[in-house]
Amino acid sequence: MQPSPDQTMSPFSVRKRSFQIFDEASSEQIGALRRWLMQGQNFIVEWLEADADGEIVSVESKYETLVLMPDAGGTIHQEQKPGLTAPAGSICIVPSGRYSVTLQRGGRYCIIASSRSDIDPNKVLNAAAYTDPDPRISPVGVPYRRQTSHGAIQVLQLDDIAAPADNPRLKMFQTETLSINWVAYDGPRTRTLLSPHSHANHEQGSLAIQATTNTIYE
Repeated sequence: MQPSPDQTMSPFSVRKRSFQIFDEASSEQIGALRRWLMQGQNFIVEWLEADADGEIVSVESKYETLVLMPDAGGTIHQEQKPGLTAPAGSICIVPSGRYSVTLQRGGRYCIIASSRSDIDPNKVLNAAAYTDPDPRISPVGVPYRRQTSHGAIQVLQLDDIAAPADNPRLKMFQTETLSINWVAYDGPRTRTLLSPHSHANHEQGSLAIQATTNTIYE
């Protein structure tokens, strides 16, 4: 594949963004489950909304995945292992391989992965943006390996995670191949409070989960 013109102009050029408001995009209906898919060059985001109890989503990845349960719990099932139930407000790090998640009615869920062999790329809303890979973005490479709890699901309660002393709105999580910042903004955030920066060889994405007049979660 040949890089697109905006990718070859300069190593300092800015890639055209992919942006989608899910409420304004058609979802894929799977039973009583609605699904939206977005991607970066080395990651894919699956957003799910359950309209009934007991809906099940299956996942297959060669790397660890993140399962976000911001406002409802769910049960994660691995092959040959008992199910593990996580409460609302959890971030779960699930080992590589196949598993499923049983969802709760009214819940919203997000699965973030570097690899999803079980997803049809043609169903990704911004798939066309990655028809031509950006040569500046490095491949995933060799994943990190955990020193403890290797092969076990980790369930982390957001409220129990300590934020850095100099940035109380920031919480950080890491899988074998992904680094995630969970940020809660209190009140509107003006342009003067932004922190422009760049990455030489990897891509960054943002997901706004909830917004009111007072708070935005990203």
